[in-house]
Amino acid sequence: ELDTVDLEFEKHLQNTILILIRKKFLNSVHDVAEGGLLVSVVESLMGSVGLGAFLDLPDLSEKYLFGEWQSRFLITYNDHFRQNVLKILKDNKIPYLEIGNVTNRDSVIISGKTEIEIPLKDLKYTYNHIIERIMQE
Repeated sequence: ELDTVDLEFEKHLQNTILILIRKKFLNSVHDVAEGGLLVSVVESLMGSVGLGAFLDLPDLSEKYLFGEWQSRFLITYNDHFRQNVLKILKDNKIPYLEIGNVTNRDSVIISGKTEIEIPLKDLKYTYNHIIERIMQE
């Protein structure tokens, strides 16, 4: 069963993201549609050197890490813009959840009931070679 997309909300959400971009409050923006949250984090970090992510998730289920949702974005911003970003989101009635931060470690740390640390090089390798690996099986 496919999720329905609220086109009015989608337009409003994208316009709000554009406001944040134009005000130069955001460091990065990535949709969470294809592959889910973990794939979006890895794709966001693909060109980075010396950066990683810390994700504080209450539930480490596949639903949170790989669930594909429409009208969801992963955004990053410097802490000194936090209040500005949150105010614009609230003023525009955009629901949000702060789930973590960018780190200076070359890994993705997922904290929940347990903590998992995955080296970014392993995630990037898997991301870049997954189809090749599946075809060889």
